[in-house]
Amino acid sequence: MKLAETGLTKEQIKEKVSKYMIDTYERFDFIAETAKDMYVYDENGEAYLDFYAGIAVNSAGNCNEKVVAAIQDQAKDVIHTFNYPYTIPQALLAEKICTTIGMDKIYFQNSGTEANEAMIKMARKYGVEKYGPNKYNIVTAKMSFHGRTFGSMSAIG
Repeated sequence: MKLAETGLTKEQIKEKVSKYMIDTYERFDFIAETAKDMYVYDENGEAYLDFYAGIAVNSAGNCNEKVVAAIQDQAKDVIHTFNYPYTIPQALLAEKICTTIGMDKIYFQNSGTEANEAMIKMARKYGVEKYGPNKYNIVTAKMSFHGRTFGSMSAIG
């Protein structure tokens, strides 16, 4: 959505964010209006090199034609499902990832914090099964960020 299409000013958008959203981090002083590949463009068309990749969630770049086409194609069938039914794209992607990087199995997550939660659970399970009850350690970096769930927050050094 473009700022010009809303009838609002940049300051009014910032006021709405301030009024209706919890302030969890300091924002940059621009509106990310469009994006293409490794750039995000503000309301004036100025380009910013995107080093964040959606905070390590969307590292495929912005609006890559192949990614957009794949999303549009899949959205016509199923946009999202839970993990209980089988899905063809999930099975084929899992195979491609495993055979490409040499893994036996993978686990799909929709966010970094959920991936960290899964790894904490897997590490605990491995430690208990291999070494016995209460025999596991989770090692993290000081002043680190692992997500906003209680488990991930407890991993912050």
